[in-house]
Amino acid sequence: MNNPEQRFAQQANTGKLAGEAKSEVESTQEIGVEVKGQNIEQIKRTLLDPQAISQKYDIQGRQTLETEISDVRARAATVGEKFMGKKEKFEQKEQKVKKLDALKAEKVLVLEKRLETFAVKLKKLFKVKDMPVAEMQAEIETMETEIEEFTIQALKLREDLEQLVKEQAEFPDPEKMLEAYYAKMETMPLSNEEKREFLRPEILAELSTEEYIALWRRLNPYFLSHVTRQGFRDHNAMIYHNAGLLEFHDGLTGVLLDQKLLRPPMAVGNGLLARDEASIQKFLEKWILQAENEETSKQRLDANIHNSLGGAPKYPDKTAVHFAAQIVADGYYGGEKSNEAFFLYPTDVLASQHDYAFNGSEKKFTQA
Repeated sequence: MNNPEQRFAQQANTGKLAGEAKSEVESTQEIGVEVKGQNIEQIKRTLLDPQAISQKYDIQGRQTLETEISDVRARAATVGEKFMGKKEKFEQKEQKVKKLDALKAEKVLVLEKRLETFAVKLKKLFKVKDMPVAEMQAEIETMETEIEEFTIQALKLREDLEQLVKEQAEFPDPEKMLEAYYAKMETMPLSNEEKREFLRPEILAELSTEEYIALWRRLNPYFLSHVTRQGFRDHNAMIYHNAGLLEFHDGLTGVLLDQKLLRPPMAVGNGLLARDEASIQKFLEKWILQAENEETSKQRLDANIHNSLGGAPKYPDKTAVHFAAQIVADGYYGGEKSNEAFFLYPTDVLASQHDYAFNGSEKKFTQA
């Protein structure tokens, strides 16, 4: 916007905090997911709407910003009034200079014609003063003096106007002030209680990808990863976990066909998909109850549940989904180089919703 008057008007009248855009009328449609009486649309507003976030967390900040915006508006209005007043005077001076220039040009033309007359030349020859010529010369000199004075005044007013434009340009834009404030609200951390309430799987399932990413900005910036083997397994970074090397795997396909669920080793490898009686019976009959006698069955069950070459206890290890912190461990667990399949979760999501235990040298979420 190049017009100074328009810029002054915009700065003095840009929308204020108290005049925020009103949110759309809340939907009254019944939605299955609820938390403390809020349906999913209300939950999304609580989590993602910076205006709602600021109203909950930062009343003092909102009041401070409103005061700052009001102050900017007031100063911009004052400078704008000065600008318009000086601009009017500047235009008046310019008009006076133009009129005087025109009058002077007319007078000079009349004077030149008068000086060319025989009577004036004769008077000049006899050194007799011609009164009309003298009067016109005096008038022209007066005009020149006035033109010079008005020109100086106009130049001073132009300098004042330029200074006011610079002063106006230094004022922060209220719209950008509001945008910056709400951008800060978009990263306002959720409390631990809110994480437990709002990061539930049934709520996250209702979010779009963009909404999920926006929500992550309110969480810790850490992630947990889970690699699922897909494709021709052409690498392994250690002597363990080498099953299926140089073979084709379709782990991702299995996840997609199984309700997109990640399951622990006991479910994937041993077929124990649930803890109900029928699932447990099916699990036992698959291998354990096929032993020659009861004692051998017990030994197989004990070995299946407790015996392990790894550092973690066998049963917790086999009944948990395994994740790596801050890295994607495709070197150890992946399938086909440059075509790996893996899942990423915000650490806060899993930590707030599930039981967990650390294993390995670094027992923390923030370091690999």
